[in-house]
Amino acid sequence: MCKLVEIRSAFGILLMMAVSASTLLGQNTNGAGGAIATPIAAAKSVVKQHPYWAASVFANLAASMADGASSSYILDNLHTPGVVETNPLIVRLNGGNNRTFGVGGFAFKLGFCAAQTGIQAYFLNKNAARSKTLSRIYTISNFASAGFFSGLAIHNSHYGK
Repeated sequence: MCKLVEIRSAFGILLMMAVSASTLLGQNTNGAGGAIATPIAAAKSVVKQHPYWAASVFANLAASMADGASSSYILDNLHTPGVVETNPLIVRLNGGNNRTFGVGGFAFKLGFCAAQTGIQAYFLNKNAARSKTLSRIYTISNFASAGFFSGLAIHNSHYGK
């Protein structure tokens, strides 16, 4: 139950970061004449307008964090010989150490998801006439990304056996 609360909190933070970025860029996020006063109201508005997109963002975040957790478990707990982190950006964030996933890895994954979600939220709300088409495209790409990260997490789970 604790993990579910953590995932919900991470999703809420991610969605608020994305919508806040969209609001800060001067984008009206409610489709009406005035800007929404708070990021929480803006996040609720985005979720109401595009529920399948919101579900795909949640799936993408959950799969990315599962991949991160499996990588962290292998590198930081099992210390399996010959297994190293192959993403050079994560290695750089961890001070050049390719034998750990660490906080830098999770920061990279959360930052990537937040940036992706922020860009999508910005363009979903920029043009209301195309938002339905964009919502479909973003939903499909988010679920595809979730499938990719789920596959990586499953692949990583075989190292511990």
